[in-house]
Amino acid sequence: MIQTVSITSKGQMTIPKAIREELGLRAPGKATIAKGKDGSLVIGPPKTIADIRRQLAASRGKGEPLTEREKLIGPYLAKKYGVR
Repeated sequence: MIQTVSITSKGQMTIPKAIREELGLRAPGKATIAKGKDGSLVIGPPKTIADIRRQLAASRGKGEPLTEREKLIGPYLAKKYGVR
């Protein structure tokens, strides 16, 4: 689905309702925007704590202990976003 949207003088744009519904985005809320390798924008729901944990686990080899930074990130994010 391709739709053209306007960009305001403040740099804001409205994501069309059909796309918001398909992505599971709700207002008020947050979305994640990333730039693809080909220069395209990828929009989706924000990552959950579980997603971040999976990424961290996949980024280090199996059996390697957590770094001190990785040990601190989980509780910090949980507190920041009110997740246990």
